[in-house]
Amino acid sequence: MGEKKQLASAFLLLAAMAVASAPVAGEEVESRASTSTGRTAPMKTAQFEIQGAWEGRLEFSGVSLRLVFDLAVDGEGRITGTMGSPDQGAVGIPLGSISFDGRLLRMAVPTVNGKYTGNWNAETQSFEGDWLQNGKTIPVNLTRRAKEEIPKLPLSKPDKEITGTWLGSLDVGVSIRIIIHVTEKQGALQATMDSPDQGAEGIPVSSISGSGDQLELQVAAVAGSFYGMISSDGQTIDGTWVQGGNSLPLKLSRTDPAKIEKVNRPQEPKPPFPYREEKARFANPRASIELAGTLTLPPGEGPFPAVALVSGSGPQDRNESLLGHQPFWVLADDLSRKGIAVLRYDDRGIGESGGTFQGSTTEDFASDAAAAIAYLKKQPRIDPGHIGLVGHSEGGLIAPMVAAQSADVAFIVMLAGPGVPGNRILVAQQEKILRANGVPEELIAKSRKVQAETFELLESDLPEDELLEKLAKKMKDWIANLTDNEKVLLELQGKNIEAELKQIMTPWFRFFLSYDPRPTLEKVRCPVLALGGSLDLQVPAVENLQQIEAALKKGGNDDVTTLLLPGLNHLFQTAKTGSPTEYAKIEETMAPLVLEKISSWIEEHSRPVYTEGE
Repeated sequence: MGEKKQLASAFLLLAAMAVASAPVAGEEVESRASTSTGRTAPMKTAQFEIQGAWEGRLEFSGVSLRLVFDLAVDGEGRITGTMGSPDQGAVGIPLGSISFDGRLLRMAVPTVNGKYTGNWNAETQSFEGDWLQNGKTIPVNLTRRAKEEIPKLPLSKPDKEITGTWLGSLDVGVSIRIIIHVTEKQGALQATMDSPDQGAEGIPVSSISGSGDQLELQVAAVAGSFYGMISSDGQTIDGTWVQGGNSLPLKLSRTDPAKIEKVNRPQEPKPPFPYREEKARFANPRASIELAGTLTLPPGEGPFPAVALVSGSGPQDRNESLLGHQPFWVLADDLSRKGIAVLRYDDRGIGESGGTFQGSTTEDFASDAAAAIAYLKKQPRIDPGHIGLVGHSEGGLIAPMVAAQSADVAFIVMLAGPGVPGNRILVAQQEKILRANGVPEELIAKSRKVQAETFELLESDLPEDELLEKLAKKMKDWIANLTDNEKVLLELQGKNIEAELKQIMTPWFRFFLSYDPRPTLEKVRCPVLALGGSLDLQVPAVENLQQIEAALKKGGNDDVTTLLLPGLNHLFQTAKTGSPTEYAKIEETMAPLVLEKISSWIEEHSRPVYTEGE
């Protein structure tokens, strides 16, 4: 459970923002009331002239930053635009969806996981609204400005030559390579950043500045910064990467781009595909949002059995992209080749989906999955009697929640799904991961004790301010009593306690901590396939599979299949230890055995399977 959250808590570089901005192969984006830079959809603007430059100020923690939105409208009424932050040296950040009805303006900036919503005030001649980013809402009013009125900040350069390609690694429990490409154009330095182990390329470096041997990079797209000292021979830059209140050492070295090892993902689907891909957009009326995804349909007229894929925890795109792997794309490709239609979609607030990810709970994501089922049921080439859910990790928690409430769910597949309350999972998860990483048993016991005390506080009814104060004291006291070596073993050095506490106090975490899936499983009447890997350290398979089967059968469900698959980890890769540190190193995205088990079971529970020519 929580593959993204486990790594993010250890300082995962790109987290939601790279996922949100990553392109999806073979897909076009279109919306009835939105546009996307480069892929625009007609939307007539009101008589009010929206095009031009709009500027506002973002005030937080004593800092004042300007935001500038440059909007353009073509002859067909399509709106496109970019965003800049002059005080951070960031320009040309592409806008995603833009809508304006003459009063309400909405703009999404997927690259930085931000959104702006504002209402036009004719009296003040401004948009009065809010900027939302990473769960924080800050008032921002936008006023029209001529572009020439917005000053540009001068950027100095270091004395040494830094053009070329630079390579370094961040140690976040796994080793994540960082590549910086620096060029010079008309005397000005420009750069992009790659993180090949996370499948991200061409992230714009918003500013490069320096003086003497010092260098500073700002990467607005991921809210990150790098500060370093250039060596006397100009071959290395020794510095620190700062992001999300945390900092990590990062040493960059000059390298030959041709010698950088490519991430090998042999299972990644490659065209031509023997099935059809269609863009999908569907509404969740309960949340008043629209979700976006990709529907793959086998050849022929159908009707086909179908599944909606439900992702694990953390902000996920439709492919469940993680560390260069795209498990849901691999799974969708396999199922669609075998006569099963597949809908995979971006989490709310991620990619092309509307809504807000921050502040949402598992119950909110369950309503999104229910909306996916409703969408599939309306498709003419889908067999309405054979529509199921395939959920991974938290998705394996969500699938039974939807199936227990809707007869439209014909079957569910739980991949590493929880069968016990979240607090029990997290205790077992921490123990197993620490043990796999060589942490001594005595230190594991100490960690288990403070974890239990933390959970007890989180499940209390204390007011939020008092709870935060008590948790902060407990964590600070705990860390203060550890030796330097113990801090290294537990990966606690450089941690921002306040940032960590805010994460565990989110509605999502507190819901997950106390939610017991067993009463819900007792209400599930449709066929269930539950798979677990013997090396899964995040949702330990033996106990969870046993509890899933017991709860389903207690409720009278007699079509239950649970399988413990040897040698597989939480992502269902063939692994050695199961530690999350292996995920990026393993070339396999999903074991062929798992793909076969899923497809054959769905085929068995969806007969007759319609294929071309039948």
